[in-house]
Amino acid sequence: MLRIIIERRIDLDLNKAILIAASQFNLKEETLETIRLQVLTYILDRFKSWYKEEGLKAEVFLSVASLNLSNPLDIDARVKAISAFSKLPEAQDLAAANKRVSNLLSKQLKDRQPSEIDLALLEDGSEKALASAIEALSVVSKPLIEKRDYDAVLKNLATLRDPVDAFFNDVMVMSDDRAVRENRLSLLHSLRLLCINVADIAQMAASK
Repeated sequence: MLRIIIERRIDLDLNKAILIAASQFNLKEETLETIRLQVLTYILDRFKSWYKEEGLKAEVFLSVASLNLSNPLDIDARVKAISAFSKLPEAQDLAAANKRVSNLLSKQLKDRQPSEIDLALLEDGSEKALASAIEALSVVSKPLIEKRDYDAVLKNLATLRDPVDAFFNDVMVMSDDRAVRENRLSLLHSLRLLCINVADIAQMAASK
C-alpha cells in the first residue's frame, strides 16, 4: 500500500482516510480515535521496515517519525531529504547542538511557552548574529516548506552551524540576569522550532 502511494504520488492524509472509513461503523468517538491510532501506527511501521531494507539509518526515519505526520508522500520526501542532509559535514554538529538545545529547553521551560525575543536584550555579538540568522532562515524556509522543497530547507539550515557554534562558545545561556536568561532561552526555542521544520534532527545526534 505504501509503495503504491509513493510510486503513484498519491497525496493522501492517512488520518483523514482512516477516520472516514471507520466513521461508517457508527462507533463512539473514543473508539474511533483508538482505531485511528492503531491503524496509523501499523501502516507507518511498514515505512520503518521499507527504509531498513533500503539501507537507511534508523535515526533518519525516527527523526521524521517523531513529528507524528500522517501523509506518506510527505513523510517519504522528508526522509529522503534528511538522508541527504545527514551526509553533509554540518549535519552532526547541528544535530548535537539541537539535542543540547532540546534538553536545555525541556529542563528550563518545562511546559511553559517562552516569550518573544527582545532584540534589546541581546548583548553578545554571537547571540545577535544567531538571532539574525534564525530570523532570515525562518522567512526563507516558509515558502520552501509549503512547496515541500525539504532539500533546500535543510541546505539552508546547514548554514547555521557556525553561528550556533559561536553562540555556545561565547554566550552563557543561564545568565544571572533573569531577563537576559529568559531571552536567551527564547532565542534557543526559536532555533529549536527552525530545526524541526523538516524533522527532529536531534534524533540523529548519535549517528556517524
